[in-house]
Amino acid sequence: MSSEHSPDGWPSSEDDDGLEVFPVTEPKGALTPPPRKPPTAISADAAEPEPRPPRSSRRWDIPTRRDLPRGLVEAIDGALDILDSIGDSVRATAARLAR
Repeated sequence: MSSEHSPDGWPSSEDDDGLEVFPVTEPKGALTPPPRKPPTAISADAAEPEPRPPRSSRRWDIPTRRDLPRGLVEAIDGALDILDSIGDSVRATAARLAR
């Protein structure tokens, strides 16, 4: 094995025959497994959080027809009747064309 140094100052990794030389491994390694549990962090005492304010049950109620103005309910019913009529005429036309 050659003890020459390369131009950058590091030992050469080739022997006299031009074959690459690998470093010698340690004959005995002490591998220890990691601990079973990670260490537990301990914190200082903290104050309890403040209680949440009570929520209004009305907030989650689903609006009914009684909650809406009468004119709005009549307008919605009229619009749905028109859309229903359009759907019926489209179905009838499609059935007639399919024959």
